[in-house]
Amino acid sequence: MRANGVKLVWASTHVDCSLRCFPWQGKLYSLDGTYGTTATGVSYQPLENAVNVPYTTKAGKRYMNGLLGFNCRHRLIPYKDEQQPPKGYTKAQTVKAYQLDLQQRAMEREIRRVKERAHLLKGVEDVQDGAISNLFAEARKMTEAYRKFCVDNNRVAMIYRTQVTVEEQTYNQRRQHTVYNDVVDKSTGEIVTRAGTHLDKVRLVAGEGARKEFNDREYKQPQLGGNPLHYRKMSGIINHVDTVHWVQDGRVNKIEEKDYTKQVKKK
Repeated sequence: MRANGVKLVWASTHVDCSLRCFPWQGKLYSLDGTYGTTATGVSYQPLENAVNVPYTTKAGKRYMNGLLGFNCRHRLIPYKDEQQPPKGYTKAQTVKAYQLDLQQRAMEREIRRVKERAHLLKGVEDVQDGAISNLFAEARKMTEAYRKFCVDNNRVAMIYRTQVTVEEQTYNQRRQHTVYNDVVDKSTGEIVTRAGTHLDKVRLVAGEGARKEFNDREYKQPQLGGNPLHYRKMSGIINHVDTVHWVQDGRVNKIEEKDYTKQVKKK
Protein backbone atom coordinates (compact mmCIF):
# COMPACT_ATOMS: atom_id res chain seq x y z
CA MET A 1 0.00 0.00 0.00
CA ARG A 2 2.92 2.31 0.66
CA ALA A 3 4.18 1.62 -2.87
CA ASN A 4 0.75 2.63 -4.21
CA GLY A 5 0.82 5.92 -2.32
CA VAL A 6 -1.59 4.96 0.46
CA LYS A 7 -0.94 7.07 3.55
CA LEU A 8 -3.82 6.22 5.91
CA VAL A 9 -5.49 2.88 6.67
CA TRP A 10 -8.34 1.66 8.82
CA ALA A 11 -7.92 -1.43 10.97
CA SER A 12 -10.88 -3.74 10.35
CA THR A 13 -13.11 -4.93 13.21
CA HIS A 14 -14.79 -8.16 14.27
CA VAL A 15 -16.82 -8.74 17.39
CA ASP A 16 -14.94 -11.82 18.64
CA CYS A 17 -11.46 -10.33 18.43
CA SER A 18 -8.92 -11.10 21.14
CA LEU A 19 -8.47 -8.72 24.05
CA ARG A 20 -4.95 -8.18 22.70
CA CYS A 21 -6.32 -6.56 19.54
CA PHE A 22 -9.42 -4.92 20.99
CA PRO A 23 -7.81 -1.54 21.86
CA TRP A 24 -6.45 -1.22 18.32
CA GLN A 25 -9.24 -2.36 16.01
CA GLY A 26 -11.44 0.12 14.14
CA LYS A 27 -8.91 2.96 14.37
CA LEU A 28 -7.14 5.00 11.71
CA TYR A 29 -3.37 4.63 11.23
CA SER A 30 -0.69 6.22 9.11
CA LEU A 31 1.85 4.27 7.08
CA ASP A 32 4.45 7.06 7.13
CA GLY A 33 4.91 7.34 10.90
CA THR A 34 2.96 10.59 11.31
CA TYR A 35 0.29 11.78 13.70
CA GLY A 36 -2.60 14.02 12.70
CA THR A 37 -6.30 14.55 12.08
CA THR A 38 -8.23 14.14 8.84
CA ALA A 39 -10.48 16.82 7.33
CA THR A 40 -13.44 14.95 8.80
CA GLY A 41 -11.99 15.12 12.32
CA VAL A 42 -10.65 11.56 12.65
CA SER A 43 -7.33 11.36 14.46
CA TYR A 44 -4.63 8.94 13.35
CA GLN A 45 -1.31 7.63 14.66
CA PRO A 46 1.53 5.50 13.24
CA LEU A 47 0.60 1.88 12.57
CA GLU A 48 3.72 0.84 14.48
CA ASN A 49 2.06 1.93 17.74
CA ALA A 50 -0.55 -0.83 17.31
CA VAL A 51 1.77 -3.48 15.85
CA ASN A 52 4.91 -3.18 17.98
CA VAL A 53 3.35 -4.10 21.32
CA PRO A 54 5.76 -6.19 23.44
CA TYR A 55 4.65 -9.55 24.76
CA THR A 56 6.70 -11.88 26.96
CA THR A 57 5.94 -15.62 27.11
CA LYS A 58 6.09 -17.73 30.26
CA ALA A 59 9.41 -19.07 28.98
CA GLY A 60 10.81 -15.54 28.93
CA LYS A 61 10.82 -15.03 25.14
CA ARG A 62 9.83 -11.55 23.98
CA TYR A 63 7.83 -10.81 20.83
CA MET A 64 6.12 -7.84 19.26
CA ASN A 65 2.59 -9.19 19.24
CA GLY A 66 -0.03 -6.48 18.93
CA LEU A 67 -2.39 -5.85 16.02
CA LEU A 68 -1.62 -8.14 13.05
CA GLY A 69 0.29 -10.45 15.42
CA PHE A 70 0.00 -14.22 15.86
CA ASN A 71 -3.34 -15.64 14.56
CA CYS A 72 -4.73 -12.13 14.05
CA ARG A 73 -7.66 -11.92 11.61
CA HIS A 74 -7.66 -8.14 11.16
CA ARG A 75 -6.79 -6.46 7.88
CA LEU A 76 -5.94 -2.95 6.75
CA ILE A 77 -8.33 -0.91 4.60
CA PRO A 78 -7.08 2.13 2.62
CA TYR A 79 -8.67 5.35 3.87
CA LYS A 80 -10.85 7.49 1.61
CA ASP A 81 -12.25 10.93 2.32
CA GLU A 82 -15.76 10.97 3.82
CA GLN A 83 -15.46 7.25 4.45
CA GLN A 84 -17.27 5.83 7.47
CA PRO A 85 -15.05 4.01 10.00
CA PRO A 86 -15.48 0.24 10.47
CA LYS A 87 -18.28 -0.83 12.80
CA GLY A 88 -17.27 -0.60 16.44
CA TYR A 89 -18.04 -2.95 19.33
CA THR A 90 -18.11 -2.47 23.07
CA LYS A 91 -15.73 -4.37 25.30
CA ALA A 92 -18.66 -6.31 26.78
CA GLN A 93 -19.74 -7.45 23.31
CA THR A 94 -16.19 -8.46 22.47
CA VAL A 95 -15.63 -10.38 25.71
CA LYS A 96 -18.90 -12.31 25.28
CA ALA A 97 -18.17 -13.19 21.64
CA TYR A 98 -14.57 -14.11 22.43
CA GLN A 99 -15.64 -16.47 25.22
CA LEU A 100 -18.10 -18.15 22.84
CA ASP A 101 -15.29 -18.51 20.32
CA LEU A 102 -13.07 -20.17 22.94
CA GLN A 103 -15.89 -22.54 23.90
CA GLN A 104 -16.51 -23.44 20.27
CA ARG A 105 -12.82 -24.19 19.66
CA ALA A 106 -12.69 -26.32 22.82
CA MET A 107 -15.65 -28.40 21.62
CA GLU A 108 -13.97 -28.89 18.24
CA ARG A 109 -10.75 -30.07 19.88
CA GLU A 110 -12.57 -32.58 22.10
CA ILE A 111 -14.39 -34.09 19.10
CA ARG A 112 -11.08 -34.45 17.27
CA ARG A 113 -9.46 -36.11 20.28
CA VAL A 114 -12.19 -38.74 20.46
CA LYS A 115 -11.84 -39.45 16.73
CA GLU A 116 -8.06 -39.60 17.00
CA ARG A 117 -8.35 -42.11 19.86
CA ALA A 118 -10.62 -44.28 17.72
CA HIS A 119 -8.19 -44.23 14.80
CA LEU A 120 -5.25 -45.01 17.08
CA LEU A 121 -6.98 -48.13 18.39
CA LYS A 122 -7.00 -49.48 14.84
CA GLY A 123 -3.23 -49.85 15.08
CA VAL A 124 -3.04 -52.05 18.21
CA GLU A 125 -3.99 -55.59 19.16
CA ASP A 126 -6.34 -56.93 21.84
CA VAL A 127 -8.79 -54.06 21.47
CA GLN A 128 -12.04 -54.55 23.37
CA ASP A 129 -14.98 -55.46 21.13
CA GLY A 130 -16.92 -52.35 20.16
CA ALA A 131 -14.35 -49.93 21.59
CA ILE A 132 -13.68 -48.24 18.24
CA SER A 133 -17.33 -48.02 17.17
CA ASN A 134 -18.27 -46.70 20.61
CA LEU A 135 -15.74 -43.88 20.27
CA PHE A 136 -17.06 -42.91 16.84
CA ALA A 137 -20.61 -42.99 18.25
CA GLU A 138 -19.47 -40.69 21.06
CA ALA A 139 -17.94 -38.33 18.49
CA ARG A 140 -21.23 -38.20 16.58
CA LYS A 141 -23.14 -37.27 19.74
CA MET A 142 -20.58 -34.59 20.53
CA THR A 143 -20.91 -33.26 16.98
CA GLU A 144 -24.70 -33.01 17.34
CA ALA A 145 -24.23 -31.03 20.57
CA TYR A 146 -21.64 -28.86 18.80
CA ARG A 147 -24.06 -28.06 15.95
CA LYS A 148 -26.79 -27.15 18.46
CA PHE A 149 -24.37 -24.86 20.32
CA CYS A 150 -23.57 -23.07 17.06
CA VAL A 151 -27.25 -22.64 16.15
CA ASP A 152 -28.18 -21.41 19.64
CA ASN A 153 -25.37 -18.83 19.59
CA ASN A 154 -25.70 -17.75 15.94
CA ARG A 155 -22.29 -19.12 14.99
CA VAL A 156 -21.07 -21.01 11.94
CA ALA A 157 -20.39 -24.70 12.62
CA MET A 158 -16.85 -25.35 11.39
CA ILE A 159 -17.21 -29.11 10.94
CA TYR A 160 -13.94 -29.34 9.03
CA ARG A 161 -12.10 -28.46 12.25
CA THR A 162 -13.39 -31.67 13.86
CA GLN A 163 -12.24 -33.96 11.06
CA VAL A 164 -9.18 -36.21 11.15
CA THR A 165 -7.68 -36.43 7.68
CA VAL A 166 -6.21 -39.59 6.15
CA GLU A 167 -2.75 -38.04 6.44
CA GLU A 168 -3.30 -37.39 10.15
CA GLN A 169 -4.57 -40.92 10.70
CA THR A 170 -1.42 -42.32 9.10
CA TYR A 171 0.81 -40.00 11.11
CA ASN A 172 -0.93 -40.80 14.39
CA GLN A 173 -0.67 -44.54 13.81
CA ARG A 174 3.05 -44.14 13.15
CA ARG A 175 3.27 -42.08 16.33
CA GLN A 176 1.62 -44.97 18.17
CA HIS A 177 4.71 -47.03 17.28
CA THR A 178 7.23 -44.55 18.61
CA VAL A 179 8.52 -43.89 22.13
CA TYR A 180 9.13 -40.15 22.48
CA ASN A 181 10.74 -40.02 25.93
CA ASP A 182 13.70 -41.90 27.34
CA VAL A 183 12.39 -44.99 29.12
CA VAL A 184 14.11 -45.64 32.41
CA ASP A 185 14.38 -48.78 34.52
CA LYS A 186 13.30 -47.35 37.87
CA SER A 187 15.19 -49.94 39.88
CA THR A 188 18.59 -49.09 38.34
CA GLY A 189 18.06 -45.71 36.69
CA GLU A 190 19.43 -47.14 33.44
CA ILE A 191 17.99 -45.83 30.17
CA VAL A 192 16.66 -48.90 28.39
CA THR A 193 14.98 -47.19 25.45
CA ARG A 194 16.11 -43.94 23.85
CA ALA A 195 13.69 -41.26 22.76
CA GLY A 196 12.43 -41.78 19.21
CA THR A 197 13.11 -45.53 19.12
CA HIS A 198 10.96 -47.25 16.50
CA LEU A 199 8.89 -50.19 17.74
CA ASP A 200 8.26 -53.09 15.37
CA LYS A 201 5.06 -54.16 17.08
CA VAL A 202 2.75 -52.47 19.57
CA ARG A 203 0.17 -54.21 21.74
CA LEU A 204 -2.43 -52.74 24.07
CA VAL A 205 -2.06 -54.74 27.29
CA ALA A 206 -4.56 -53.10 29.62
CA GLY A 207 -6.54 -49.93 30.14
CA GLU A 208 -8.88 -47.88 27.98
CA GLY A 209 -10.03 -49.87 24.96
CA ALA A 210 -8.51 -53.17 26.17
CA ARG A 211 -10.20 -56.29 27.50
CA LYS A 212 -8.12 -56.10 30.67
CA GLU A 213 -8.60 -53.35 33.25
CA PHE A 214 -5.67 -51.08 34.07
CA ASN A 215 -4.96 -51.80 37.74
CA ASP A 216 -1.33 -50.82 38.33
CA ARG A 217 -1.52 -49.27 41.80
CA GLU A 218 1.54 -47.10 41.30
CA TYR A 219 0.09 -45.49 38.20
CA LYS A 220 -3.36 -45.09 39.67
CA GLN A 221 -1.82 -41.88 40.97
CA PRO A 222 -2.20 -39.19 38.26
CA GLN A 223 1.46 -39.19 37.24
CA LEU A 224 0.65 -38.64 33.58
CA GLY A 225 -1.82 -35.84 34.19
CA GLY A 226 -5.29 -35.85 32.67
CA ASN A 227 -7.79 -38.56 33.53
CA PRO A 228 -6.34 -41.83 34.98
CA LEU A 229 -9.29 -43.67 33.44
CA HIS A 230 -7.63 -43.04 30.07
CA TYR A 231 -4.29 -44.59 31.02
CA ARG A 232 -3.08 -47.58 29.02
CA LYS A 233 -0.37 -50.14 29.53
CA MET A 234 1.40 -50.86 26.25
CA SER A 235 4.11 -53.20 25.02
CA GLY A 236 6.24 -53.28 21.90
CA ILE A 237 9.21 -55.05 20.35
CA ILE A 238 12.41 -53.20 19.44
CA ASN A 239 14.40 -54.53 16.49
CA HIS A 240 12.68 -57.93 16.86
CA VAL A 241 14.73 -58.54 20.01
CA ASP A 242 13.72 -56.56 23.10
CA THR A 243 10.26 -56.29 24.58
CA VAL A 244 9.52 -52.92 26.16
CA HIS A 245 6.50 -51.95 28.29
CA TRP A 246 5.28 -48.47 29.16
CA VAL A 247 2.28 -46.50 30.44
CA GLN A 248 0.66 -43.65 28.52
CA ASP A 249 -2.50 -41.59 28.58
CA GLY A 250 -5.34 -42.04 26.13
CA ARG A 251 -4.23 -39.19 23.87
CA VAL A 252 -0.82 -40.78 23.22
CA ASN A 253 0.83 -37.45 23.90
CA LYS A 254 2.92 -38.41 26.91
CA ILE A 255 4.96 -41.48 27.75
CA GLU A 256 5.70 -42.30 31.36
CA GLU A 257 9.25 -43.30 32.23
CA LYS A 258 8.57 -46.81 33.47
CA ASP A 259 9.85 -49.84 31.63
CA TYR A 260 12.00 -52.92 31.40
CA THR A 261 13.44 -55.08 28.60
CA LYS A 262 13.96 -58.77 28.13
CA GLN A 263 15.33 -60.97 25.35
CA VAL A 264 12.81 -62.65 23.07
CA LYS A 265 13.35 -65.10 20.27
CA LYS A 266 13.57 -63.72 16.75
CA LYS A 267 10.81 -64.83 14.41
